[in-house]
Amino acid sequence: MRFNIILFSWLSIYSVEGQSSDSDKIDSVFNYNIVVLDMFQKDPHTDSTGASVRAVYTLEQMTGIISNGRITFFGKVGFDADDLCKWRAWYAKNKGDLLWDPKYKIVRRKVS
Repeated sequence: MRFNIILFSWLSIYSVEGQSSDSDKIDSVFNYNIVVLDMFQKDPHTDSTGASVRAVYTLEQMTGIISNGRITFFGKVGFDADDLCKWRAWYAKNKGDLLWDPKYKIVRRKVS
């Protein structure tokens, strides 16, 4: 079941190219990563796909807020409910400071 949800969410990320605005693309990337972390919130160590590690990395890069997970060879493993709250609050307040990079198909923060 988790695999199907991750696959559907992953496919929706790749479909952002067909969306009309950059803000839609940014919303899709943020929401995908939050959904992934919501699925693994109780036990991130059950993630055999590495999706939660990539989601934590992406949200840290988007927001500049570092999670409380531990660093491993594969990346940061784990996060807590406080991290999710901080990322959601930051995004609600600062999503206008994010840019879609069409060359690399990633979200970047505006440089001040």
